[in-house]
Amino acid sequence: MRASYLLTLLLLTLCIIITFLATDNTTVYARKATKPRVVVNNFKKYRARPVKTILKLRKLRKLNKKLNKTQKLRKVNRKLNRKLKKLNRKLGKKARKVVQKIALKVDAVKAKARLAKRQARLAAKVAARKARLAKRAAQRKVEKVKFEAEKQAKKIRRLTRLVARKARRVARLLKLAAKQAKQSIATKLAAKKAKLEARKVALKLKKVKAIAKKVANKVVQARKVAKRVAKKVNAQAVKAARKAKLAARKAVKKAKKLAKKLNKKLSKKTIMNTTILNNTNSNSNTSSLDWTRGVDLNNLRWDETIYYYIRSNYSEFEITVWVSIAYLFIMYTVLGLPWWLLKTFKPKFLYKYKLQPNKEETRQTDWGCILQLTINHLSVIPLLYFNYPILKWRGTSYDLPLPSWTDMLLRSLIFLIIEDAWFYWIHRFLHTEWGYKNIHCTHHEYQTPIGYCSSYASLIEFLILGVGSFIGPFAIGCPHIVGWWVWMTIRQIEAMDCHTGFDFPWSLHNIIPFYCGAVHHDHHHKTYNGNFASTFTWWDYYMGTDKAYRDWLKKYEAKKVKTQ
Repeated sequence: MRASYLLTLLLLTLCIIITFLATDNTTVYARKATKPRVVVNNFKKYRARPVKTILKLRKLRKLNKKLNKTQKLRKVNRKLNRKLKKLNRKLGKKARKVVQKIALKVDAVKAKARLAKRQARLAAKVAARKARLAKRAAQRKVEKVKFEAEKQAKKIRRLTRLVARKARRVARLLKLAAKQAKQSIATKLAAKKAKLEARKVALKLKKVKAIAKKVANKVVQARKVAKRVAKKVNAQAVKAARKAKLAARKAVKKAKKLAKKLNKKLSKKTIMNTTILNNTNSNSNTSSLDWTRGVDLNNLRWDETIYYYIRSNYSEFEITVWVSIAYLFIMYTVLGLPWWLLKTFKPKFLYKYKLQPNKEETRQTDWGCILQLTINHLSVIPLLYFNYPILKWRGTSYDLPLPSWTDMLLRSLIFLIIEDAWFYWIHRFLHTEWGYKNIHCTHHEYQTPIGYCSSYASLIEFLILGVGSFIGPFAIGCPHIVGWWVWMTIRQIEAMDCHTGFDFPWSLHNIIPFYCGAVHHDHHHKTYNGNFASTFTWWDYYMGTDKAYRDWLKKYEAKKVKTQ
């Protein structure tokens, strides 16, 4: 234990010496220009000079002229360098603005594409509805035409019957008139009248037949129109059916995938239950597993049941490397997701607590950021490979029962204090001229930080600062692997909390007085200087690197009181 404490103290002292040797000041300053040496021509004039002295004087004058020229050239070179630096800064600002504009345009194009997709879906739905309505309307029209045709046909039948009856009566009358004509001349006149009436009836019959023909033609036309409408409706229905089949196939595929996942989960649960039953049965006859250490498997806590399932399916090496890295990935996404949703949807009742309301970060969906984060988290795998034998050497257990939560939380608090000291001095070294340009500048691309950008940094910076998370467990010792996971969760929650960019009334920095929190670290991202600590404020206070922050904090708290 003493050797481990001495190692940690030596590492911290080395970091402090490196930072003070690297630069005189912690922040990046321009070097002070040294005044050029001026050679004054204070040569005494002699009346009678020998030849050697004259030659020496000439040589000295020539050297003086050359020195003056070189000094002038140096001044010109310095001026040009200053101008070039100013131009580079201006160009950098313009490039950032251009990149921001392009990102905004890309977001607008994406939004338009989403709207177009939605409109296409709505149009498809509307077209299907219109097709249904058109089909129904065509059917109704066909039924109306049929009904009208039947009505007119019935009327024509009635008229023909009446005309036939009248014609029969007229024929009878004609016969009677013919009989009577033989008897008298008066009957001849009656016969003539009957003929005229018969002709009138015949004309009426012709008119009725013409009307019947017209009605029949209309019925034929209506049938043709109905066939055309039916064809169109059938084509639209076929298209809609094809689309519905494709959607149904996709839904079936998704359902199959979900069913497979559920089957896997159920199979794992059944395996766990069977193993527990087997162990309970074997306790009566033989001794239990070595790593259970005689623990009653029927009366396990919730955390012990989860760990029992992991330990029964994976080895110690797989738990330290692969289970730990999977847990890190899942934890990082779960913790950062609510902050990303808050930034995208911007609810008013929460967005009023934003620390920089006038500035808005447009790079929160940048794929480059996500790629860098995945590379950084994958780089932890080799560290975990080396971590396994060291943890075994330090005596970390992989067996049941688990240690108490008070022990794990107290140890993680001590680890936080050690990691905070490491982080402060390394972070301060990274804010020197060389460290900022070559390593740390990628992390400060976000002026208004979000939860995901807590681990967004260059690979070298991520690994150097990540070493601080391993110093505490190696020095003090971690009794169980679950204690290691508890420590990693607390460290990730603290890192996310510092990079949220929101000052809620229920935030930890409003409860714990010496905790950094979002306000402390957001000021660091805004000003690029001071507030180098990660968790606690005492290093910045004692080293005097938070003077500007304290002055700003007084004004900020006064504004908060006025608004309340």
